[in-house]
Amino acid sequence: MSPIVIAALFVLFEGLGVGAMLPTLSYYGGELGASAFWIGMLFAATPAPKIFTNTLFGTLSDRFGRKPVLLVVIAGSIAASVLWALAPHFTWLLVARLVAGVFGAQATLGQAVAVDSAPPDRRAAAVGMLGAAFGIAFAVGPFLGGLVAHHFGNAAIGWMYAGLQTLSLIVVAVALPETRSEAARDNRSKSYTLVELLRLPNVAVLLSVELFMTVATMSMFSTFGVALERVYEATEKQTGYLFGLFGIVGVFVQGGFVRPVVKRLGERNTALFGAGAMLPGAILFTAAFGAGLPLGWVVAAVVTFAVGVSLLTPTQTALLSHSVDADHQGAVLGTNQGVIAIGRTSGAICGAALLSNVGVAAPFGLVALASIVGIVMVACVRPPERIRGFPVTSGAPGS
Repeated sequence: MSPIVIAALFVLFEGLGVGAMLPTLSYYGGELGASAFWIGMLFAATPAPKIFTNTLFGTLSDRFGRKPVLLVVIAGSIAASVLWALAPHFTWLLVARLVAGVFGAQATLGQAVAVDSAPPDRRAAAVGMLGAAFGIAFAVGPFLGGLVAHHFGNAAIGWMYAGLQTLSLIVVAVALPETRSEAARDNRSKSYTLVELLRLPNVAVLLSVELFMTVATMSMFSTFGVALERVYEATEKQTGYLFGLFGIVGVFVQGGFVRPVVKRLGERNTALFGAGAMLPGAILFTAAFGAGLPLGWVVAAVVTFAVGVSLLTPTQTALLSHSVDADHQGAVLGTNQGVIAIGRTSGAICGAALLSNVGVAAPFGLVALASIVGIVMVACVRPPERIRGFPVTSGAPGS
């Protein structure tokens, strides 16, 4: 089994657990006596620590190897899951969510494993496989969580997630080879400071693209269900189908189409095409919710927007990985995940404010604006082959 497949497996297991917890979190918090404010804090408790810890774990994996750091991260996730399952009151559950955030670095380390294991010209496809795994989890996880909670209670989701993470621990411990060589770890140059990292080719621009897009898309996703209910009187089932459709499109695009598109267009142009596809999707969303157009317009918007996100996300990550040498992949990918955590936290707040103070279509208008900014910024990215030292044909350990 290749390291990339193993990385996709533990990203899948993590995504299934996270997806199962998200739709039941507010119910579990209420069951344990939390007010609406503190339920909101439960949602913020997991992404907030990632702002700092993803960069830390990524840097540690550059120094000590991907596998040992990954085992620590998975063990921490198991502990968080058990805390969820055993929570006797709300404070315990809040601590469980904070612990989950501290150790929520599997996406960072999975991307590092994929980048280590793929030749430079195939990195977008490797990262896309991880995105496809997460897409499957995004489609299946909420359904699985609702089923478990219905039959066994909200606490049982913690045991389910702990079981999935235990499977990840076993697979990584037994089957994953170390993708960062001992010589590379021993000879690793000094760590970059954040300022030094931002001065490298493309890094500041690509991290800015990630931040803008994450704030906007999280603003949209956090208000999507409310918008559907207000404008179309959609049920939970219909909302779930639309979220599932987004995940299914992501699976097909990232799992099958990214590689041939990148081969034909290159990573920068594929990212540009992805940002460009997000724009008409966002416009369709804004028009549908603003004017109350038939629900079919929303379906078309979901498909179009999902195609754009699924093309932009893996190519942005691959372009970022080309901007640093092999000694700093974990650090830059961890920083990227930290930026995503900032975007998710602030995006949820931004979406709620826009929905409450401007209107139901406002969060989707923000996505359209961010897509325009994203197109301009991606156009400013230098293709990898134009960066001095880019190894166009060289392979990587484990490839």
